[in-house]
Amino acid sequence: MAEKGLTLSFDELVEGYREFIQFYEDDSGDPKYRKALASMIEDQKRSLSIDWNHLYNFNEKMREIAEDVIIHPTLHIDAASRALKDLVNELLGDLIREDKFRIYSEGDFHVRFYNIPTKTSLRDVTKFSIGRLVEIEGIITRVSDIYDKLEKAIYICSNVDCGEVVTVEVIGGKLRPPERCPICGAPMKFNHELSEFVRWRSIRIQERPEDLPPGMMPEHIDGILLDDLVDEAKPGDRVKVVGIIRIKPARREERRSEGPIYRRYLEIVHIEVPNRIYEKLEITPEDEEDIWKLASREDLEDLIVRSIAPSIYGWDEVKRAIAYALFGGTSKVLADGTKVRGEINILMVGDPGVAKCITEDSLLISNKGVVRIGQLANGHRCLPLEDGVLIRLSDVKILSLGREGAIKWYDTVAIAKRRYSGYVYRIETGRGFSIDVTETHPFLVLDRSGRLTFKSAKELSEGDYVATIGTYEADAAEVSPYVRILSYLYGLLLPSDFVGGKFRLRLRPEAIGDITQIAHRLRNIINVQFSVSPNELEVNIRPKGKASCEILRLLGSPIPERQIPHWILYGSRDTAFFFIKGIMSHAEEIGEKLCLPALPERISLEISLIAARIGLVPILSKEGDSWRISFNKYKEGILGLETIENTLVPNIKGLLINILKNLGIAPENVNLAINSIEAPESEGHSLPRAEVVRFLNMIRCELSDGSSDRLRDPIMNLLVASSPYIVWDRVTSVSRMKRDLWVYDLEVPESHNFVASGMIIHNSQLLKYTAQISPRGLYTTGKGSTAAGLTAAVVRDSATGGWTLEAGALVLADRGTACIDEFDKMNEDDRRSIHEAMEQQTISIAKAGIVATLNARTTIIAAANPKKGRYDEYVSVVDNINLPPTVLSRFDLVFIMRDEPSPEKDALVADHVLSTRMGINPEAKPPIDPSLLKKYIAYARQNINPVLTEEAANRIKQFYVEMRKASVKEVSEIPEMSFETIAITPRQLEALIRLSEARARMHLRKEVTKEDAERAIMLMKMMLEKVGYDVATGTIDITGLMTGASFPEYKRREIVLKAIKDMARESEDNTVDRDIVIRTLAEKLNLVGKEFVLEKIISDLLKEGTIYQPEPGKLKPIG
Repeated sequence: MAEKGLTLSFDELVEGYREFIQFYEDDSGDPKYRKALASMIEDQKRSLSIDWNHLYNFNEKMREIAEDVIIHPTLHIDAASRALKDLVNELLGDLIREDKFRIYSEGDFHVRFYNIPTKTSLRDVTKFSIGRLVEIEGIITRVSDIYDKLEKAIYICSNVDCGEVVTVEVIGGKLRPPERCPICGAPMKFNHELSEFVRWRSIRIQERPEDLPPGMMPEHIDGILLDDLVDEAKPGDRVKVVGIIRIKPARREERRSEGPIYRRYLEIVHIEVPNRIYEKLEITPEDEEDIWKLASREDLEDLIVRSIAPSIYGWDEVKRAIAYALFGGTSKVLADGTKVRGEINILMVGDPGVAKCITEDSLLISNKGVVRIGQLANGHRCLPLEDGVLIRLSDVKILSLGREGAIKWYDTVAIAKRRYSGYVYRIETGRGFSIDVTETHPFLVLDRSGRLTFKSAKELSEGDYVATIGTYEADAAEVSPYVRILSYLYGLLLPSDFVGGKFRLRLRPEAIGDITQIAHRLRNIINVQFSVSPNELEVNIRPKGKASCEILRLLGSPIPERQIPHWILYGSRDTAFFFIKGIMSHAEEIGEKLCLPALPERISLEISLIAARIGLVPILSKEGDSWRISFNKYKEGILGLETIENTLVPNIKGLLINILKNLGIAPENVNLAINSIEAPESEGHSLPRAEVVRFLNMIRCELSDGSSDRLRDPIMNLLVASSPYIVWDRVTSVSRMKRDLWVYDLEVPESHNFVASGMIIHNSQLLKYTAQISPRGLYTTGKGSTAAGLTAAVVRDSATGGWTLEAGALVLADRGTACIDEFDKMNEDDRRSIHEAMEQQTISIAKAGIVATLNARTTIIAAANPKKGRYDEYVSVVDNINLPPTVLSRFDLVFIMRDEPSPEKDALVADHVLSTRMGINPEAKPPIDPSLLKKYIAYARQNINPVLTEEAANRIKQFYVEMRKASVKEVSEIPEMSFETIAITPRQLEALIRLSEARARMHLRKEVTKEDAERAIMLMKMMLEKVGYDVATGTIDITGLMTGASFPEYKRREIVLKAIKDMARESEDNTVDRDIVIRTLAEKLNLVGKEFVLEKIISDLLKEGTIYQPEPGKLKPIG
């Protein structure tokens, strides 16, 4: 863009804009702006929008003007607006005498430029100079009240005889009123009626979710709307804004010692709320061809289902339902004006994230050092959750198992800290690792048959082998060419005494000899003196030079406070080798082990990590409050110590023999240790890791295409089992404690796992993946990511002191998908307004004088946690989840995702996860590229509005009527339990229509077919059988979801209460034995073996006060 100034005067600019507005014609010869001007006058509007490209292409003179618009926008807006006003007055002619047009013509007119070339993101606004014209896109999250901004002040002399009038312009936001009349010297009075004001409103524009870089907080910028723009946008609108970059002092920052601090804002010139729903996605003709080609495939639906969170094994029907929700049904407006939503809402109920957490003393290996997760959570920004907080992290990396199977460094973005009450399991291993976890936390194990599988903490037992950290990737640069000798010195000094400013070491005799050889080299690097005597070494380091001061800073303190430098902890293998060599000078030989002195737990774990970095296998053991590290001696190993390569891979020999037999190779013909085993049934046998690696290398040449596919799973097992990044450690102790404490989970967006206390921890990301592939997806938690929560809120504006309306997650995801984790944790304001958002798809606000209705046409895909940590199938969904039935009933589909142990399924899950982490799982790659799937969904929602055919409608009607007929169930042998259940309601009927339309839209069909209806019915039946099934009676009754308690539950409650009253009347003291009541009713109601159903009813009656316990084991009704 040209930086030179224009040579044209202001009047010449006005004339140039007059000419452009009057004579510009588009390609068809249409006088675009003359027509727009006439329409503007007819509608009594005051703004004319001009496309910058039209100005640029008008003629050579206007091209130069158009370039200068970007650099000096205020000048050109003033000139163009003057030209516009002149043209308006000319066109009005004699009409200007009429009051209506006279008042109109006296007001201000505005030319508003749009489609300018300086388009930028919110994050890059600071790259442009102050005063430049830029264009940005974002979401309006906050809107203030409308105020009157003073533009021109009129002051009148207070002396009646004088009456002098002084006009003062507001310049740069500042007003300098005259103190005295320039004529007579009397005080001047401000006159409101004659002064000129303009309507003013502040808005906040935030980055769109799809523009947000992974792990980053959304950026925002404030904008100012003036005059006729103040009514152009509301919270939740996605806007395209053209504005002038301005600055203003940051509040409360002006008096800092650094000097005045300012922040940028936009003086908005033009604002557009695009009509297109998916304006971000550009679908080219080539894209459209690919979309229709994809739609023609017979396996389209299967491809889409497999493209949703492919790294998560199973749950195909849940993924199918999510796929339907992404496409959605057709919204309708009925003849009476009633709106029927097309968006599909889905709720997934499963084991809570808190059930797979670690305790606060678990050690994480981060780029900040080895720290406890509780300490890492301190000092960061927190967002409140109902049962804890979400802690945002920045610039924190931790060790994690990557997709290619290597343990390396990944960014982590958040820690969830929650309150937990329940069983905590302590798992201890042979290498000395120990971790406390909640009971369902999964551990990766090698079972007795050599297969990889997951076991929860409560399923683990002594003798199981779990995956622990082996070696890992470096993440620190070497700090000095003398890094090796410095590493040796750090290892040498770390466990030594520091007395009188000197380090004193007691060493093995052979170590003393090594040190004398390097003493001279050290003197050339740092200011150090050595004094050697038999079995003792004294090291005096003077604080001169950077290296000397660093050593004294990190090591010249009591041992528990000492620090190992990051360039050693996370450095190269050479750096790690010399550090371990130095610290092994302190080792004491005990039998077949070399043992280091006892050290604090943190330092011991850091030394263990450095040792593992070079392939050693350290063993930790606790001694009082300290920990001792030992190594098995191995003559051919590194430093004469056992290495990972020499460790045994457990339970693996039988698997190797099976592979050989599948390849037609006799075990006795193989030069490996396995030839001593004759049958694959000999499970539990272990092999050295080096033997397994040799075996894999040997069979590579034996694999044909067919055998390669057939043996993929067992070979994958062997690859993981023999990886140097994982060491299989034997569980030596499993103990259980009842605790009430804080627990933690860590979010690692790229790998979804992390290493804690030496163990590898996994998690899944179904909701986040859904948010990523939705054309307009947003992920949040039930508490929401802002003060507005899920819906909307009225908050005080720090700039004006007034109230502003702030949009919540559902408003920001308007016309898109909101993926909400921990939906049951929403705040009370959201609970009150969520009903309207889910059904009417609007959010009404009437607070602090602000009355507004915001659009929330949002597909909700939510996840919730059972109240008790595990889903209880013997009580209703409402009793399981902390959500009112009025909210639950507004979900089209509710899925119960239970974690039920199954050896076969667990093995398949383990195979899937591990092969995904190693990058060898073809199923982990989505068959449809996410960018194409996004465009496919956007295209379908924009262009396809399927109509329900008579055939499809009849099938849905048939299913609905059959389910309603099946609602009545007579129980003749128990007359009291004759009841009428409701298996389906009109809400489910509406859901069936939406699901059928969504499937038709997925296939880009204009009509809903019978097959679409059948698929929708299949999903609905699956839900009803899980959510509406009453275990005690074997019936389906959806009223438990709709009202909070099913008819069978109500009926059982009535019978239990009546029985207690009847039996109490027959007794002398009006009491009844609790055990007798339960035994009698269990036989009467066919609940033998299900007595807990009756126990719960009695407990509820006691809580309500309907009955009470006069003494233990006795019940008595009230009244």
